[in-house]
Amino acid sequence: MMLLNDLLRGLDIVLLDGNLDRPVAGVTYDVRRVNPGMVYCALPGLNQDGHEYIEQAIERGAIGIVCERNGLIRQRAAKIQVRHSRQTLAQLSARIHQHPQRKLQIIGVTGGKSRASVAFLLKQILEQTGHATGLISSTHCEIGSRLLPGLTPQAESLDYQQLLAYAVRAQMGTCVIEIDPEAIGPNRMGELGFDLMVVTQGYDHTQEVQTNRFVERLARSGRKSVLPVVLSLDDAFGRHLRSGEQVSVQRTYGLSERAQLRAVNLELLRDGTRFAVRTGGEQHPCPTQLVGRQSVQDALAALAGAEALGLAISASTRIIGRLNAPGMLQPLRRAAGWSIFVDGAKTPSELREVLATLRELGPQRLITVLGCAGGSSPALCEAMGEAAADGADLSLITSDNPCHQSPHTLAMQVLRGYATRRNDGARLELNREAAILAAVRMAQPSDIILIAGKGHATSQEIGGAIMPFNDLEQARESVYRVKTSSTSPETLPRFITTPTRSFYPVGQN
Repeated sequence: MMLLNDLLRGLDIVLLDGNLDRPVAGVTYDVRRVNPGMVYCALPGLNQDGHEYIEQAIERGAIGIVCERNGLIRQRAAKIQVRHSRQTLAQLSARIHQHPQRKLQIIGVTGGKSRASVAFLLKQILEQTGHATGLISSTHCEIGSRLLPGLTPQAESLDYQQLLAYAVRAQMGTCVIEIDPEAIGPNRMGELGFDLMVVTQGYDHTQEVQTNRFVERLARSGRKSVLPVVLSLDDAFGRHLRSGEQVSVQRTYGLSERAQLRAVNLELLRDGTRFAVRTGGEQHPCPTQLVGRQSVQDALAALAGAEALGLAISASTRIIGRLNAPGMLQPLRRAAGWSIFVDGAKTPSELREVLATLRELGPQRLITVLGCAGGSSPALCEAMGEAAADGADLSLITSDNPCHQSPHTLAMQVLRGYATRRNDGARLELNREAAILAAVRMAQPSDIILIAGKGHATSQEIGGAIMPFNDLEQARESVYRVKTSSTSPETLPRFITTPTRSFYPVGQN
C-alpha cells in the first residue's frame, strides 16, 4: 500500500502539515465514500463546495485533506493545500491506480450530441475485429463482460481512472471514451493522453473564445505532442479544426466530395438506412439498422476512426450493418404496425433536428412526446414548445425528470412557447406513461411517433424520488396494451391545459 508521502511526491503543494508516513487506502472527492485511511479532495463547485464537508471527511477517517483554502484542519488528518484541487485530484487518481492509461490504447470521442453513439459503434467494430476493448460513455460502460452505469457530465478524473484500472484488470488492450468537450483538459482528464480523437458533428462553435479554448485543450490532450484526430468535413467546426495546425488530421468523413470517407447512394427508410462508403477509390455497401441522416454521419465517424486505427473498411462496414446505437433515434423493433422512435433530444436545436430527420421519412403525421427536465429555464422550455409546434403535427407535453421543480410549471412553460406558434394539436399530460400510451392510441400506420428527451435513460426523478422508467420499454408496453384493448383510437383536442392525471405528489403544483 502506498504511503501518503509517496503519493504526494513532486506535486505542486502550497502548504503541507501533518503525518505523511501513513498508508493510503484510496482517494475520493465524495465525502459519502470516505473510509478510514483515504485521502479526501475538497473540490469547489457551483452548487456544492467540497470544503464544507472537510470535518465530515475527517470524522469518517480521512488521513489527508486536499484543499484550496487555508483553514484549520485537526491533526487527525494531514492538510494538503494546493492551488487547484481538481487538477491535484487528477494526478492523485492516476497515481493511486498505478497509471492505467499507460497500459491501454485510449480512443476519445468528443464533439456534438451523437458522440455516445459514435463511441458505441467504434467500440463494437474494434471488439468484433478481435481487439479487447472497453467503453466509457454517458449511456453505459462496458468492461469485459460487465455492463456498468454511464458517467454523468459531472464525472471527475477519479471516475475515469477507476474504470481504466478495471479495464486493465479485465485484460483490455483498448478503451473508447466518450467525453464532453468541456471535460477535456488537465482538470478533468489529468494525464489521460489520447492516442486518437474522433470529433463528431454538432459542436457549437459560435462562441469564438470558447471554441479557441476548446481547440487549445484538445490539442494538448494527446499522448504525443500532436493529437491525431478524425473529423467531419460537413461540419463547420471540423473544417475550422482542419484549417489549423494544432492537430494531426488522420481521416476526414462526411457527404462532402472532399471527405476521405464519403457516403454515397443514400436511401433513408423507417427501419434503417442504406448507403455506400467510398474511400480510396473503392466503394463498400453499408446497409444499417440506424435511422436518419445523422446516423449516416455517426456510422461514417466510427468507420473513419476504425480505418485510422488500421482496420479494413470492408470488415467495419459489415459490422456496422448489424448494430444499433442506444439512445439516438432508436426505433422500437417489432412494433406491429407502429413506427416509434426514442431519442435523447433535450434542446430546441436537437428537437428540431430529429423532427426534421423523421419528416424526411414521409409520415402522414408526426406525433411527439416531449418535456423539459428540472433546471431548465423558462426560455428553454418555451423554445422547446416552439420547436414542437413547428416540427410536429401533434404534441403531447409531459414530464421529463422534473427533479425538485413543479412538473406542471415546466410543462406549462413548454405549452406557452407552443401557443406562440399554434393554437391546436397540443395536449398536456404530466404522466409520462399516460402520454406515451395516448400517442400510441392516436397513431395510424402511416404516422411516426417520436418520444424525445430521455433517450437511453432508465429512471425518472420527481420530487426527489427516483423511479425506474425507460421510454423504449414503456412504448413497447403501450403497444401491447393497445393491441389487446378494444378501446377506439384517441383524438387530440385543440388544447388541454389541465393534466388528466398527476405524476407528482398530491398537493404539488
